[in-house]
Amino acid sequence: MSRNVRLLWLSYLIWGFGEGLFVYFEPLFLEQIGASYHQISLAFAASAIVVTFLYLPAGWLGDRIERRRLILGGYWLGVVAALIMAFAPTWYMFALGMVVYSLCSYCVPVINAYVLHETPPAMQTRILNRLTAAFWLGLLAAPTLGGRLAETGGRVLVFGCVALAFLVSSGCAWGIAPQTSPVVRGSLVRTRTDWRHLSVLWPIVGLLVILAAFEWGARLGDVLLPNYLVHRFAYDMRTIGILGTLNSIGAIVWLLVLSEIDARGRKALFIATANVAIGIWLLWKMPSWGMHMVAFALLGARHAFRSLGTVLLARLTPQAYQSTITGLFYMFSGLAISLAELLSGPLFTQDPARPLEVAFWWLLVWIGLFGGYGLVFRHLRRRSPIPSEA
Repeated sequence: MSRNVRLLWLSYLIWGFGEGLFVYFEPLFLEQIGASYHQISLAFAASAIVVTFLYLPAGWLGDRIERRRLILGGYWLGVVAALIMAFAPTWYMFALGMVVYSLCSYCVPVINAYVLHETPPAMQTRILNRLTAAFWLGLLAAPTLGGRLAETGGRVLVFGCVALAFLVSSGCAWGIAPQTSPVVRGSLVRTRTDWRHLSVLWPIVGLLVILAAFEWGARLGDVLLPNYLVHRFAYDMRTIGILGTLNSIGAIVWLLVLSEIDARGRKALFIATANVAIGIWLLWKMPSWGMHMVAFALLGARHAFRSLGTVLLARLTPQAYQSTITGLFYMFSGLAISLAELLSGPLFTQDPARPLEVAFWWLLVWIGLFGGYGLVFRHLRRRSPIPSEA
């Protein structure tokens, strides 16, 4: 890792700790201050859909202006969001804080492009997975601590600690060096030529749709998962915090294992999806604490998906446009997640287990879709007019 990537790794570690203090308890906080299940799903959907339309312009800007400034803007938004959620008097003010927090993730495609630019092609999967693993390593013990803080000091104490962690994380990111995209340094003629060819590289669009389809199914299964566990099995916040810690352990293990199994990411995506599907099935069908522990560890494989998808797309995309295409990936995924969050409330109202049921069958169908795309992908890749630079 370069010095800049190490600083981002440290910032992810600390940010993960901060997010872990509250992320598993957001739907419970909303319920405590008067939100219905429909309103909870609406709050999550609003927070996802607002940032969805920032990913592409942020990625586009990341290919045209200095990237460090864009990255730091996202970090500071997280601090502001934590303070809003700490002192929100109503559920819709808390939802506003969620929206502001989601906005800070506009910089993630830019960070990924920054890291890809700093990393040799053969190491890209490994480095991106290690960066994501740093986030989950920071999140490891945080849910258990967050549950205790919530029960003893309430929401203000939880989000006060979150704001402090985000502030320290932002300080680490402040130390990275400026980075200019290759498109800024290249010629205008080359830029026009690349975009003309990129428009006919439609396998990228197919891959974007398939990756977004996974995000829809995986997110549908976990939007109201804490509420499901509370109402179906009478778990308290500390117990959910323990499960959250197990999810973090699973995320770290799968991120490291999958990057070693398959540097290109295709087989790793199959393995990750199978683990998520099994985890959802265990939560749906098994009323056992032990099986729920296993399920949350398996669900950790979901968190390798973004980095694996980013590397697959990078192999199809000229380096000068990787930030833009990554932004498009996050936009497609954000739209899918927003739709899943809107649907989760009505499904939960019908039956608390219904979101898990639909998500499980969807992911089984997705495995077939991705397998079919893979067969076509080899043929189309050979015909691509743009040589991969990744």
